[in-house]
Amino acid sequence: MSNEKLKIITDLNAFQGGVDITDLKSSDTNISLVKRTIEDMKAVLRDEDFRNGVSLCASQIGEKYRIALIKDSDHHFITMINPIATYKSKEMHISRETCLSMPGKTYAIPRCNEIAVAYQNSNGGVEMNKFKDAFADIVQQSLELLDGITLADYGFDYDDVGGVAEFDAATPEEQEAVMKLYLESLKTKYNELDEEINNDEELKNLNTTIDFTAGLLSGNIKPVAEDGKSGVYDPGAYIEKDKLLAKKTEATRKSELAATKTTDAKITYSLSTLATISAEAQKTEEEETKTEVKEEEKPKKTARKKAVKKTDSDTSDTATTKKTTKKTATTKKTTAKTTKT
Repeated sequence: MSNEKLKIITDLNAFQGGVDITDLKSSDTNISLVKRTIEDMKAVLRDEDFRNGVSLCASQIGEKYRIALIKDSDHHFITMINPIATYKSKEMHISRETCLSMPGKTYAIPRCNEIAVAYQNSNGGVEMNKFKDAFADIVQQSLELLDGITLADYGFDYDDVGGVAEFDAATPEEQEAVMKLYLESLKTKYNELDEEINNDEELKNLNTTIDFTAGLLSGNIKPVAEDGKSGVYDPGAYIEKDKLLAKKTEATRKSELAATKTTDAKITYSLSTLATISAEAQKTEEEETKTEVKEEEKPKKTARKKAVKKTDSDTSDTATTKKTTKKTATTKKTTAKTTKT
């Protein structure tokens, strides 16, 4: 490895558009070069100049491979090729982060507390791993960078308030007010993007496919391949979304959708099969809802029947009483006549 390789790319424009899939099955992919790149990445994180670094993407050293390297607390490396986020917890927090490609800068950014990732190892085998706390933050930053999203795209730059020291010296109330304004601005951007997606049929379909694929990979949706066998993780069949997203505005590219929808894989099933699965799932859900409604209606119907039965009974009793009263009156009249006679 040359000294040039040890340099980290700091021009953020170099990450725009993200990194295409690294198809380990393709004859066009030089596996030896892929493995060499992984060793180069490890060397960078071992280097004294970057000893504080805990993650690195191949694109940060100028290699266009979809590879992320994570250094754990024991200084062991986790190599993730073609990583896909299959689960993100709803619980979130504000993370304070730095990046080797952005020296001297610190950002606050919302992160999920937990994230599960499916990926290939250096031998092409498929693995799944779940990350929590600080490591979940690190993994999320790496996945975003592979999609061309940097901390500067939607993170809060502490330099905007005088730096980290200045922010930490502020009162809790002042800090909360600053973070509230930041989160509100993020919400506005997200809502604008959401509206843009819903008004664009191509993006809307892409968004739905991404969600569906993540469900397949996480096991929440059970796949049915056309050969009747279980589905497989095949990164070589990823959706080519870069060309589509390139048509959108810069704001769209730097949006929270890209940050949260890092999954851009496509299982090797026909679209008709996926549509069938989706339709059957919806049908099942509707039937379950109808069943639940019927179950809820049963006690009400029973109560109404009892009420009707009781009313009929009361009516019958009233009629009987009236008949008895009438008969008694007739008897009295007859008795009166007999006495008079």
